[in-house]
Amino acid sequence: MSVESWPKRIWLQHGDNDEVPPFDECAEVTWCQDQIHENDVGYVRADKSLKQTHANERIGSWLSAALEDPSVCEEMKEDVRYWFEVNT
Repeated sequence: MSVESWPKRIWLQHGDNDEVPPFDECAEVTWCQDQIHENDVGYVRADKSLKQTHANERIGSWLSAALEDPSVCEEMKEDVRYWFEVNT
C-alpha cells in the first residue's frame, strides 16, 4: 500500500468526555479518518502540511503584490487580506 492512499488528515479520539485531557493523561487514544466526537483532535500528515505551507508562501508573495497595486479593486484586496488572516 502506498502512503499516498493514506488519509491526509486523521482525528484522534480520547473518549467522548467534554473536555480534552492534558496529553500526558491520555492513556488510550484511538484514531479515525472521520471526526467522531466534537472534541476530537485533528492531525494533518506532515508531508501534506509542508507542501501546503510551501504553496501558501508562494501564493502569499503574489497576493502581497496585489495589495500594493492601485489597479486592484478594494473588494479583491479585502479577499486578499482575509486570505492572509486565515493562512498565517
